[in-house]
Amino acid sequence: MPYHEPPPGYEPGYLGYPALPDEQAHARIDKAFANDWQILIHANGDAAIDQMIAGAAAAAAHYGEADRRPVLIHGQTLRQDQIANLVELGIHPSLFPMHTY
Repeated sequence: MPYHEPPPGYEPGYLGYPALPDEQAHARIDKAFANDWQILIHANGDAAIDQMIAGAAAAAAHYGEADRRPVLIHGQTLRQDQIANLVELGIHPSLFPMHTY
């Protein structure tokens, strides 16, 4: 979801900015799943969480289920509709709500 009030200089609908474009983020998740590595991803916004979910879903579809235990770090802006995806993909949220303040 966009910011309720965008930062100065940004238009309404501003979503923040990704640390990595989808292609790079998904490639790193894919590499972790290919090697059965645990991956911890700092995704501090709902768009970043969407990026993680999409990458994990694609990698899981390609490499199958395994006990990888991916971790979502600082996902305190998690939307309710994303929770089922985390459960389905075995992504463990590690939330830090005080970070919001």
